[in-house]
Amino acid sequence: MTEPRADAYSGNTGLRDVLETDLDIFFEQQQDPQANYMAAFTAENPADENAFTIKWAKILGDETIVKRTILCDGRVAGHIVKF
Repeated sequence: MTEPRADAYSGNTGLRDVLETDLDIFFEQQQDPQANYMAAFTAENPADENAFTIKWAKILGDETIVKRTILCDGRVAGHIVKF
């Protein structure tokens, strides 16, 4: 299976590599109760910013993990991570 290109973008949606500046948006999105209800994997405490930062430091530091930011109309809509 071919991994998506970091700059894959088509129409109004696309994927790109995760930038450190995306993390603030991801943390904010994690605070949404409806998003947590629908997510397959959620944080034990979505408001724990320290745990969030530690988790993302591990994800970003592991080159075997595929991580992409989801864009919609050029704005961060979320993320996808493949372990």
